[in-house]
Amino acid sequence: MRYLKYFCVILLIAFFIGCSGGGSSADNKENQPPQLSVEDIKKLKANPKNENIKLLKDVISTSKDPKLKEQAVLALTDISIKNDSVSDTVEYLEGIAKKDKEILSVINAALDLLRENLPPPLKIDIAIGSPLKTGSKVDINFSFTTTKSSQVYLLLKSKLSLPDKSFSKDIETDYPSTFIDLTNSKSTTVNFPIKVKKEGIYGLKFVIIQKVGRLESYKYEKYILLNVKENTGLYKIY
Repeated sequence: MRYLKYFCVILLIAFFIGCSGGGSSADNKENQPPQLSVEDIKKLKANPKNENIKLLKDVISTSKDPKLKEQAVLALTDISIKNDSVSDTVEYLEGIAKKDKEILSVINAALDLLRENLPPPLKIDIAIGSPLKTGSKVDINFSFTTTKSSQVYLLLKSKLSLPDKSFSKDIETDYPSTFIDLTNSKSTTVNFPIKVKKEGIYGLKFVIIQKVGRLESYKYEKYILLNVKENTGLYKIY
């Protein structure tokens, strides 16, 4: 009787272990990402659906095969550009680059391509804030809004008399350039004062350089056409 009771206890323990072990194995199997081959990845690339992005990210994050991960990075890059999901993919690959040095060269190449397809990180709005007429100071208001912590350089590159396109001495400014720090704020407005000494048609070219960190930079060009009279004036921004 004692042995029978002992045997029943053993069976009961074995039953619970079997149930719990079996459930855990099934759950783990369900939670594992699907095992994809290089051919599978090529098929995903040819069919750029948003749901395929998650499958490719699973391969990049979990696969132990460098070649497979590289193919997944390339396919993810291609699909993200086609689906206008570049920003999310850049953020994801920047995170992967910090911890997966094995495929770093491929990730960096992909990031270069993706960044070329990103919208500019700096939005620039320009308005003339003062009455536009000869002899008075005119405030050109630059409003900057950025999606990235950065430093911005604003430069009055050229000032021309039109239509002959000669350099004009009739437009004066206190300073030809200014520096804007956008490391701690996402937007700001800068006044760039000029003075038009006499009537005429003038063209101004501004160059804006945005520095993001040590390696990333963007260049923007803005043009302002001024038609200045003694008591009034018109302008157009390009």
